Amino acid sequence: MNPHAASANGQTGMFHGFEPLDANFVFCPNQFLDLVISTQSRPVVRLVAYVLYETLRWLDDEGQPVRQDIAVSFNDLVEKAVIARGSIRKAIAQAIDARLILCVKRGRPKSVDHSGSVGNYRLNWDETGHYAKSVAGFSGFYVGQGNRSPIPHSFFTRVIPNEPLAVTRVVATVLRHTVGYQNQYGGRRKQAQLSFRRIATYSGIASSSTLASALAAATEANYIRQVRPGTFSHQSSVQTAAVYAVNWLSPSEISTIGSKFEAAKGFKNRSRGSVQNSKQDGFNSQSRMGSNSEAAIAFKNRSNIKKSKNKQQRTVAAGQKSVQLLLDAGFDESAAQSIAPNSTPQNIENQIQWLRYRSATSNRLGLLRTAIEEKWPEPPAAVQKHRAQDHRQRDRQRQDHDRMRETGASLRRLESIKQWESAPAPIRLDCKARAIASETNPIVRKRLQRKTIDDPPPANFLMIFEQELSQHQARKIANTNQT
Repeated sequence: MNPHAASANGQTGMFHGFEPLDANFVFCPNQFLDLVISTQSRPVVRLVAYVLYETLRWLDDEGQPVRQDIAVSFNDLVEKAVIARGSIRKAIAQAIDARLILCVKRGRPKSVDHSGSVGNYRLNWDETGHYAKSVAGFSGFYVGQGNRSPIPHSFFTRVIPNEPLAVTRVVATVLRHTVGYQNQYGGRRKQAQLSFRRIATYSGIASSSTLASALAAATEANYIRQVRPGTFSHQSSVQTAAVYAVNWLSPSEISTIGSKFEAAKGFKNRSRGSVQNSKQDGFNSQSRMGSNSEAAIAFKNRSNIKKSKNKQQRTVAAGQKSVQLLLDAGFDESAAQSIAPNSTPQNIENQIQWLRYRSATSNRLGLLRTAIEEKWPEPPAAVQKHRAQDHRQRDRQRQDHDRMRETGASLRRLESIKQWESAPAPIRLDCKARAIASETNPIVRKRLQRKTIDDPPPANFLMIFEQELSQHQARKIANTNQT
């Protein structure tokens, strides 16, 4: 996700950092960070995060959730949790099967005889007091004291709903190993040593390239920062792990962002004032700044309009390309128009090409739609095929290079033979004698002695002859320069 782009849940602009934990945070069960995010699919993670956040963000005076039965509509999951509509039912079923949530009341779609109703879901709490540390032993979230981490609201409202699962896992890893770690004195880490392997193991990201891209994206989006890079070496005594920290807002940044917000709000309030005041303000501004201000404003407006128009044209062109790709893949017009705005043409084209490597048993287009909406990575079979194609391409290039080199060598040999045949006999005899004298193998030496200067010259003769030609050419150039 582009940090400058508007997020799906309504937050806009660049993300400057998480708010400090003295205000907005959720006491999140560590099992959500340890077991859910690292093992479940992106729709399940977003679904459970939505229910968890709606449950724990409001607590009463005794620290109990104000409400635990969360009304969950499909529109809420699409707009707030940012789950593709076609993935919602499967995500709910998987979350229930994994004992992460419970269905209190099933939703009912709108029909002719029924107005429809919203389903109610709640977190599944393990009342036995057992704290599960593995997915296999998980029967619900731990209800006892402790084993919670203060996680900022923005992790639930910005990171999880809008970022790829790999980025979410990386941010969760840094949160868990910093503010999620509490020592015996109640203090929490501000930074943590995390090797590449440690992050991969905790986050469940098996691909090194995916993890590297996720780390770069999380850092670029200002979610985390690298305090100190690690040192890689074949000597274990020299190796050091990188140090990462959560990117928190500083007090000055909080005041700056707050001032911008107040200024923007004040501007909106002024814009809703009386027409008379607006005219007076405009008159005073004009008298102070004159026509230069009008020209500058007009220029900026034209520039902004031009940029906006160009951006709209690019967006329309990309949308048309996406729709055409989906139509060619077999989707009808309505489905193509529904899928296209939520993806890029490149992602759609990739998923269509990769579909042949996926096992679509019954619903081919359904699998393709899910892959597009959830931005599935390239299948291993496709990666292997591309590698094999690259190897074949490199082999062909190497063979072409060898053939060209052999052809060039053959042409040079023919030219050398032609020059040998036209050279004076004393020169050829001298080259023959030198070649025989330099040969250490007696068998080869006898074979060269039987050769006459009128026979096709062997390589030994031509090598000495070419050296002689080069020296002759150098002497000729030197004499020319002296004269």
